[in-house]
Amino acid sequence: MSCRSPHLYILMAFVLFCKLTSAQTDTTFWFAAPDLQQAHGDRPIFLRLSTQNAASIVTISQPANASFTPITLNIAANSSNSLDLTAFITQLENVTPNTVTNKGLLIRSSTPISCYYDIAHGSNGDIYALKGKNALGTKFTLPFQMGFIGRPLPLYTTDFIILATENNTQVTITPKFSIMGHAAGVPFTITLQKGETYTCSATNNIATERPGGTLVTSNKPICISTKDDSLFYTGQGCSDTAGDQLIPDEIAGKDFIVIKGYFNSPDFYYVFAIENNTVVKVNGITVATLQAGDYFKGSLSENSCFINSDKPIHIFHITGFGCELGGAIIPSIKCTGSKSISVTRASSTGSFFLNVLAPKNSINDFKLNGSNTGIDASLFSPVTGSNDEWMYARLNIPSSVITGGVNALIENSKGKFHVGVIQGGASSTARYGYFSDFSSNAIQLIDATKNIEIFTNNQPICHNTTASINAVTGDANTFTWTGPNN
Repeated sequence: MSCRSPHLYILMAFVLFCKLTSAQTDTTFWFAAPDLQQAHGDRPIFLRLSTQNAASIVTISQPANASFTPITLNIAANSSNSLDLTAFITQLENVTPNTVTNKGLLIRSSTPISCYYDIAHGSNGDIYALKGKNALGTKFTLPFQMGFIGRPLPLYTTDFIILATENNTQVTITPKFSIMGHAAGVPFTITLQKGETYTCSATNNIATERPGGTLVTSNKPICISTKDDSLFYTGQGCSDTAGDQLIPDEIAGKDFIVIKGYFNSPDFYYVFAIENNTVVKVNGITVATLQAGDYFKGSLSENSCFINSDKPIHIFHITGFGCELGGAIIPSIKCTGSKSISVTRASSTGSFFLNVLAPKNSINDFKLNGSNTGIDASLFSPVTGSNDEWMYARLNIPSSVITGGVNALIENSKGKFHVGVIQGGASSTARYGYFSDFSSNAIQLIDATKNIEIFTNNQPICHNTTASINAVTGDANTFTWTGPNN
């Protein structure tokens, strides 16, 4: 193809959007809290809030519940606050299926923070890494674990909870398997107002009939959290809870790395397709071709594996200590990640592990709470299946380095990375979550005809060549470029 005259700067108007975020931080978080059985353990519950280099005023409210008095906190820079919400547990936990309630939680802050919801019971807990704007969307294919059973119904349930962020939100749910009050494969629609929630529960305790693969769509942004209460690791005596706040299909990815935790036996992960004819590979070997809503169950005995697909997927990972388990969705590695992550260590008792994942060229540049020695390059190993391009480190951080209630601030000046946090112990509970930015930082070019030409320094750039446009302000979320003459 021939290039146009260098005097023509823009053939058509265009807009470029580029998301730039420094961590899984935000100023607005929505969350629907799950209900666990008190008989096994469901309390205390905390919000663990962490700031970075700016102080923050944080307000916690329930927009649909006028009787809830908002809570305001002042948190200094580079510090944390653990807010005990146990006194409000009946106002927060979503108990009753097929019922609209007013229990949605809204956290707003004056500066970007990170936070997680912590079910901190010593025998039955998990953590929910709140994902801010990355949790909001209008289409979700639900990832669940599909290999473990829990304590018996009706007390111990498997749920997903939907929360509306705007009034007059219409939500359509198509269950992959039957849920209480609704048959498999039959769509039904509910209407929610801002801050209202709706809980769906599995009808049985069959491992392979969890709600994984259920499709949820809406006309306005919603968020969804999941819960599997008191799961048994097969053949062992522990039972523990697994759940997370999900991400929508629009930020599902194609390239993933799973890092093993600290089970006596293998970890398990569940790959869910959101489109038909999705080819999934593990360490370069094709393991499945999936239809939308179907899943592949993988086991992990080595310390890591590389998973990729030709179409976007979600992955739900089960890991933990001994036979105590926790669950979390994991982020794609392509165009995602953070250059700094701040997370609160909940307690000085029990273990506090950081599973750190980074490109090979950046492992010499980590700092832990300002120290160059906390995450040394010698602690990293190559990720299986990644052609040595990615490295991982499984770090047990002693309480003498980071004590309970104190931030772990992980930074890397050279590149982006991911961190999974596993807290607890082999004979108590495992609480697991990922604290990296889940959204893509790729530039998107939006144009109706795709017939666009860009010139730089009066030199033409032709079709099928690459132009690099650098954003100057790194703190903004969205950048817009327009050409000369609009």
